[in-house]
Amino acid sequence: MNEILSKYNSKTYFLILFFGVIYALLPTANSSMDAIVYAADAKWSKDLFQSHHLFYTAFLYLIHFLVPIDFLALGKLINAVFAAASLLVLWKCLTILQKDTQKQFWIVAFVGSSFAIFRFATENETYILPIFFSLLGTYHYLKFDNDQKKTQLFVAGFWLTLACLFHQLHFFWWFILLLFIFFSAKKPLKSTFIYASTAVLVPVFYYLVLVFYRNVDFTFSTYFAFIFESFSHGKATIEIKWLGITRWLVSIFRTFFNLHYTQYIFLQKFPFFWIIPISMICVSMFLFFRNVQKIKSLTFINIKFYYLFLSLIGCFLCFALVSFGNSEFMVMLPFLIALFFGLYTNLNTKILSYFVGIQFVWNIILGVLPYHFIKFRADNYWAKKIENQPNSIFYMTNYGEISGLVYLNNQNLKQNVFFSLLEKSKMDSLLVSNINIYTDCIKSGNVINTESILFGKKNQAFYKNYKTICIDSAESFSGKEYLYQVFLK
Repeated sequence: MNEILSKYNSKTYFLILFFGVIYALLPTANSSMDAIVYAADAKWSKDLFQSHHLFYTAFLYLIHFLVPIDFLALGKLINAVFAAASLLVLWKCLTILQKDTQKQFWIVAFVGSSFAIFRFATENETYILPIFFSLLGTYHYLKFDNDQKKTQLFVAGFWLTLACLFHQLHFFWWFILLLFIFFSAKKPLKSTFIYASTAVLVPVFYYLVLVFYRNVDFTFSTYFAFIFESFSHGKATIEIKWLGITRWLVSIFRTFFNLHYTQYIFLQKFPFFWIIPISMICVSMFLFFRNVQKIKSLTFINIKFYYLFLSLIGCFLCFALVSFGNSEFMVMLPFLIALFFGLYTNLNTKILSYFVGIQFVWNIILGVLPYHFIKFRADNYWAKKIENQPNSIFYMTNYGEISGLVYLNNQNLKQNVFFSLLEKSKMDSLLVSNINIYTDCIKSGNVINTESILFGKKNQAFYKNYKTICIDSAESFSGKEYLYQVFLK
């Protein structure tokens, strides 16, 4: 028995190393707008402290002194390292919750194979680092629950506070654990105070950034406006719509399995790979019906932690729902579900291993490899063209990524790339002023994203009010993209 335990311990180390190597060697070639802008901010030493991820860009800026490579590539490498480190901390948490090393191995494999982790471990986004710190805080809390040492509780509070400084979203993780400590600790007031004591760092650092970095006079109004800047500037919204609910359901699936319009384009170009989704679906159905009788009723090692992890899962799912189904707010779900699985005494590792195998093959072949080797859009081509015409205005379907690339290449160019303008009076005014207007919103490859769903037909109808001439085109993996110049009729 000890040999089996030792074997799975060694296997888990190699498993984490294996995922770390994949994350580091296969970064995406299709970076998001945010990823590009964070790299540009660090490169030009601008906006190093953004309210919703206060420390992330500054951290990237500082690490560049130690690893002086391209900022975008560096951000992806940092996330790859911290994603692997997060799997390691998760495993350490599981060793406290679950003594069966075989179960630990497959639970870690489940998280490492989830598409949310693949996606953000290979991208310069802000979500992996705070997960690492939150997991580290959770690990020390679990240690405190075992030995009742108050230093563990203090350290747990520190790491979860640091997570909040890397992304505001982790306030929920910190706060739910605070409530949990208050209602379950042997000395609730003392324990809660020790855990929460380091939280004073959050308002202090926001104050320092506001007053000394942004040079804004302190008032409560300016202070709270800065903290909630993402909402006041429209970068984040709180609402529930039917399209948001649909997007939320898709995002839940996409947290574990990649699902994106780029897959359809990839499969159109390489129809042989249709065998992957078809076979995976068939195998999944076969294994489910074959093993459904083996799924036992839930029994948990620790009912107290059952409520903690279930509360965290429910909280982040609800916040993602009211945030237009934002998949980025679900990145922590595989880790939290893994902790939940860690409480499951009769977890069927055979069924979990089948699931992990299907998940890994699907996400590698239909996600990680295509995103690494294929550039789906001609964004770099359009960015170079736009840099050469700084006095023109461009309304582009993929405006975020293109404007980010322009900024990454040249910090001095004024913003001249926008999403499609659907205000006729403003468009007429610009054209009367003899400003050259260009757009690819009339016909631009096979793009299916939120913007194209919401505005695609509106764009085509809007530009019928004007004379448009195709003046350029670019080949991309998604199809030929066309640039039109817009004139008054």
